[in-house]
Amino acid sequence: MDPYTYWQDLEDKKNYIRGYGEGVGTLSRDWLLTVVKDGESLLDVGCGPGCTYENLLGRDIRYRGLDFAPGFVDACRELFPDGDFRVGNAMSLDEPDDSWDTVLLRHVLEHTPHYRPPIAEALRVAKRRVVIVMWRPLGVEDDIRIPDRGESNDYGASDFMAYLHSFVLPLSAHEFSGDRPNWAWVLYKALDECVFDLDDYHDDAPNIARLFKLHERYPALKVTLFAIPGRCSGELLARFGDLDWVELAVHGWQHEPNTECKDWTEKDAIRYLTRAETEGVFVRGFRPPGWAVSDAALDVLAERGYWIAPHWNDRRRVAERGMAVFYAHHNHQSVHGHFEDIHSNNPALRNGLRQLIEERGLPWDDATRFRFVSEALT
Repeated sequence: MDPYTYWQDLEDKKNYIRGYGEGVGTLSRDWLLTVVKDGESLLDVGCGPGCTYENLLGRDIRYRGLDFAPGFVDACRELFPDGDFRVGNAMSLDEPDDSWDTVLLRHVLEHTPHYRPPIAEALRVAKRRVVIVMWRPLGVEDDIRIPDRGESNDYGASDFMAYLHSFVLPLSAHEFSGDRPNWAWVLYKALDECVFDLDDYHDDAPNIARLFKLHERYPALKVTLFAIPGRCSGELLARFGDLDWVELAVHGWQHEPNTECKDWTEKDAIRYLTRAETEGVFVRGFRPPGWAVSDAALDVLAERGYWIAPHWNDRRRVAERGMAVFYAHHNHQSVHGHFEDIHSNNPALRNGLRQLIEERGLPWDDATRFRFVSEALT
């Protein structure tokens, strides 16, 4: 029996959602058209009356719609006889691993026993990305069922977001206002474009050979290296400075102590930056080691036209000086790491180059487009 018994009639199912203006043209559906790429494939879990398929008509996209309600599948087959619509269960997808570029969970998690199995299944099946769209905002408490709202679930933000972050994948969040607001997230197993940066480049840095092997595997790779000038020989700097796939930016001077830039005076900043600039290989980019930097150093950096990769909490001080910024930890299209392995029980912090490759798996593939940090500033 159709589990959605409150839509008894086939015509009701065909018209459902369209009557709310949820067809072509809503903010979240227009946004989805930019996420799903031509030449790719889409598994629409919880396809309902087929609005997503209708929006994608004329696009070069291999599509399959699944729904737990046989009545919706019947309605879609009648509305779109050329489409591929099947009965399916979001809690256990009958699809191979990495078989669909995009897996869409639109207005699905509100109607499942829990959000974790559908998200885990979607990630298993997705090759590039999982798109989640919800029509109820995240709340304070977890897993509250509201019987008078069509048996929809409310989920608490803390537990829900902790679960999304537990996959240690790039994640973006989107909010769509209007009469029927939506909230969306994208989990990226492979980025469409990526800014890749590594901290702590110096003469004795480990894993440098891994970086060259990584470039052999991904010829389109670009990487911004935050180098420690006082610990780099001119020979090694010149070696990387001559590579068109490497961008060198300044990372303090000696990186000892870890918060050295917090104590820099104006004279210190001028002296160290001038010495780095004479190498002729650095872009005007700077990341303070330990995410700590003095006001005097910021003034000199701003006067010399540097962009900066600061701590998120320093955004006001940086904005006051009109500097271009790059926030690695708050840009879903970026991968930030270190040359040396990071010892931590938190998987999100284990971002040494070897760890990124062997433990976490880098979230890109042969289709990923790369940019330097200098090309991705805000």
